[in-house]
Amino acid sequence: MAVIVFLAVMILVVTQSGASPAQARADARSAQLALQIEAVRRDNLILEELVKFRESDNFVISTAKRELGLVEADDIALELRGQLERRLVATRAVAAPAATVEQAPGLLDFGYIREWIAQLAGSD
Repeated sequence: MAVIVFLAVMILVVTQSGASPAQARADARSAQLALQIEAVRRDNLILEELVKFRESDNFVISTAKRELGLVEADDIALELRGQLERRLVATRAVAAPAATVEQAPGLLDFGYIREWIAQLAGSD
């Protein structure tokens, strides 16, 4: 009888003595996975918003302007020299104002430099 009581007390002591190392590792892993799940949920919310934006008209219009060089009727189109020239295939899809290309001023055209040089060269 004393042996049975001793064994019962030992079983109670072992089961009630707190978490075993395996249980502590399992709890730590569970907490780590919970943090990963929360991070993935936040990423999913961001991706859902990105998908909504990509499906919107604003994204399509801004992409057409940026990638294809298309303009709307009330936009001002600028042509920058020295940049990569893009061939506009679908310019008929969006109404574009008639663009006028002006000759960019040269280095000697600023501040009457050309006239000064002509005056100095003529006075010699």
